[in-house]
Amino acid sequence: MDAALPRVLKVCLVTPYPPQEKGAAEYAKMFVDALHRSAFQQRLRMRIISEVTEKCPRSRTMLYPSEENFILERVYSDKSPYKNISFLKVFKGVIEDKPHIVHIYWPGDYGGLLGFLGEPFLILFALLRLLSVRVVVSIHAMPRWFPKFMEKEALRRTGSKILAKAVKAYFFIFMFIFCHLANRILIGVVREGSPITRRFAECYRIQEGKIGEEPHGCLEIKPDRDTKIVQKIRRRLNIFEKKVVLCFGFIRRGKGFEYAIRALAETIKLDRDIVLLIAGKGESERERSYLAGLKGLVKELNLEGHVVFDSRFIPREEVIGYFSMAEVLLLPYSAEPVGFSGPLNLAISLGVPVIATSASEQMPGLEELVKLVPPRDVEALKDALSEVLSSEILRDEFKAKLLSHATRYGWPKIARRVIEAYMCLLAKED
Repeated sequence: MDAALPRVLKVCLVTPYPPQEKGAAEYAKMFVDALHRSAFQQRLRMRIISEVTEKCPRSRTMLYPSEENFILERVYSDKSPYKNISFLKVFKGVIEDKPHIVHIYWPGDYGGLLGFLGEPFLILFALLRLLSVRVVVSIHAMPRWFPKFMEKEALRRTGSKILAKAVKAYFFIFMFIFCHLANRILIGVVREGSPITRRFAECYRIQEGKIGEEPHGCLEIKPDRDTKIVQKIRRRLNIFEKKVVLCFGFIRRGKGFEYAIRALAETIKLDRDIVLLIAGKGESERERSYLAGLKGLVKELNLEGHVVFDSRFIPREEVIGYFSMAEVLLLPYSAEPVGFSGPLNLAISLGVPVIATSASEQMPGLEELVKLVPPRDVEALKDALSEVLSSEILRDEFKAKLLSHATRYGWPKIARRVIEAYMCLLAKED
């Protein structure tokens, strides 16, 4: 399919980008790095348009030394009083660059970039279509992009069924227009063939040829429990000679960390050499209140020596160390949708066994990779922890299956899939 490429394929990627402390930023970095290492690199010109923040001032920089074909430009800010017209800055950048493809990473926070849900993007998409620029949208954090989920959220926040129904209807209309203005929708999945992709297409009546899947890429790296960074983390957290059960990611209600703590209280009755490490920061006041509640629960259950909190955004150079020292990754989510999960895919990349709840539609069907338990079931969580931690044979079996999956979905292969999606789109007539 290489012959279908223009001599230079120009792509504008609109996304959060490090050092922004967002999961979508880290994902975008891994994707761009994979493109940079690919065989297409010399025929690809990529301009990343991202956000201005306190740590990331307005700038235009080369991502790789002396390589002008990968440029990062920070042009918009969602803190600005003019954020709802900042799509014009994105559009201005597109006009200047004249790309073949505009690829937008749609993170899980509603609006996130612009508007309440992202309404100004509808204008941006319409303008891009007038210029015959193809628009690709990668939608992550499924299944929160369904009207039913938004209705539940509105009901939880307002307590009004009438308002919740109105929000559901408005959300459907927005997403329907959004999806049909884009040329191609890529659904972020753990692996291809996810039922959530079909359900999304049916919900918004998207034709089969217009929707595809973007499996989360896996890193090609091996864990090392004896690296300096691992030993440094163990010293700092004072968890030498302990079996580490890791909960990793932003602290949010709905992630079910309270169930992990209660399950641990039962598990350590059989094995005292276990420590639960909850690593991640709470961003909002509501999340920090939840974190305080978790610490109170630890004290109430007399687990101070068995639960450790590292309540900060973990620098990317340390992340591999946290996973390398873990015996198991625990995803005990109770309501938060588990979908396009960075922690899950890091565990897969490193062969770290995973225990997760079936709170997400992405999880059923992954039983051979992940030990699944019902959400909010402390007894089932305790049994799963005891089973996995007590059996090295079982952990090795999970590791072999996870690493096989990681080989199949390595970042070079994912990068090629996306390039092929670009080429197929360019070959089509509107």
